Parts: sequence; structure tokens; C-alpha cells
Amino acid sequence: MGYAYPRVDAAIVEQLKDGITFSQMHELELELAELVHKVIPNAESIRISKTGADVTSAAVRVARAFTGRNKVLCCGYHGWHDWYIGVTSRAQGIPEAVKELSGTFEYNDINSVQDALDEDVACVILEPFVFEAPKNNFLQELKDLCAANGTLLIFDEMWTGFRIAIGGAQ
Repeated sequence: MGYAYPRVDAAIVEQLKDGITFSQMHELELELAELVHKVIPNAESIRISKTGADVTSAAVRVARAFTGRNKVLCCGYHGWHDWYIGVTSRAQGIPEAVKELSGTFEYNDINSVQDALDEDVACVILEPFVFEAPKNNFLQELKDLCAANGTLLIFDEMWTGFRIAIGGAQ
């Protein structure tokens, strides 16, 4: 829909009268979750958050808790939290011990994932595609590689979301 889409803008203006920032769960979140579940039926659990950085950090934390592992491999942009920003050129202020828990790999290069993957990698997080489509069955190979290693695979669909297709790029 892009920016300044008239129907969306009108709905926002109308909602402003009743509030838009709620500290607790709100009925609107339930309504949205039900709509999302209709187009993404395999979304077994839906939680609404304010930012993509918060969502990706929650996903990383859940992956670490579930696997009992520490490391994260990432590709693409995932926000500003320490586990991600520590692998970028903006890593000033991030302790070395934290930086050592994250690594990167090249999109569409399964060998770069294999080289970085070890028994302490809790998750691999990436955007399924943004500027470049997957090649040579990259996403399926990545899924298989992660499964064989006991590593969780997280697709950050902030960009792809509903822009690619109803249900996202997943």
C-alpha cells in the first residue's frame, strides 16, 4: 500500500480518538491476531509488539532459552540490540564478550553458513529476501542445515511481510 494510503490514514485518525499506545494487551491486538491467523494459518501464536528490533530480540532470546545455546548467526538488518549491532560498524559500546556471541554469513552462500555454524549456535536469523531473491534453493538448504545442527531458523519478515504475498515470504 505504501505511505499515506488514504484508507489506512483515515483508520489511524479514527483510532487516535480512542488511543494507540497501550501498556497491556488490548482488544485491537486480538482482532489483528485473528486476521493475521486467517492469512497465515501456521502462525500458531501471535504477539503484537511496537518495533521489529524488539520482536527479533525476543525471538533470539526464545531461541537461546529453547536450545540452551548462546550464539546467533545473522544476515541483513535486525535492529539495534547488542546481539545484532555488535557485528556491525556501529558496535562502539558493545562489550567484546557480547560481540563474540554473534556472527554473520553471506546471503545465498550456504558455505558461509556452514563455516560459521557450530554446536553453540542457538539460531540463524535473516530476512528471507529483500533486495535479492534466494538462489540455488538457498532457503531450503539453510533450513535443512539448521535442523541437522539443532539450530533454530528465524525469518525476520519486517520487510517482506505482506509486501511479497499474503502470508509473507515464508
